[in-house]
Amino acid sequence: MPSPSASQSITSRIVVISGQPARRDDRVGGACGRTRSNWWICCSRELELKRDKLDLDLHHKTLVQLFVENRIYKRIETAKTADAVIREVYEGFKPLTQADAPGPDR
Repeated sequence: MPSPSASQSITSRIVVISGQPARRDDRVGGACGRTRSNWWICCSRELELKRDKLDLDLHHKTLVQLFVENRIYKRIETAKTADAVIREVYEGFKPLTQADAPGPDR
């Protein structure tokens, strides 16, 4: 029986799954580095999705603001058909040129 002060060396064999399972016999740092890289990619993608959603929300709110400020809703109240409603919306936005529309540089 070994004495309590004796130490024993244990070899670690980590299985890393990235596409195909692979046996890793090298240092733990290699496996952790790959995990850190995957985490970073996942976080980056999540932030891109959040940014895209915020961009869409801003676009929607801008359209609503223009719709209300230019009283386009009043124009469509008098329209009799769906085609007339669409025409009134286009006519209501016509005075707003690309230079007048709020953009990323404003």
